Amino acid sequence: MSGVPVIFVLAIALLCLFVGGWLGRLLTRYPWGQKPFTGKENMIGKVARVVEVHDNSLAVRYNNLTWSAEFAGEGTIEVGESVTISGVSGNRLTVQKP
Repeated sequence: MSGVPVIFVLAIALLCLFVGGWLGRLLTRYPWGQKPFTGKENMIGKVARVVEVHDNSLAVRYNNLTWSAEFAGEGTIEVGESVTISGVSGNRLTVQKP
């Protein structure tokens, strides 16, 4: 090769790879200071609908998925009522009346 050493070309290519990866990660991250778009942190405060009532537990529907849940409020709850998600522990939600 005349003019440009191979090491220099490889160093520039590696630098472009790292800068491009860093820039891509920065641009695809959720906006700074806002809640995440997915995960259990996003579920808290959202509304679900009760689809089944058992003795000590419920089945609620949130985001087209059926979740097992426990009712953290007082009184009774009926099928079809709307509840607010107040906590997530594993695959079990804690809900209360809005």
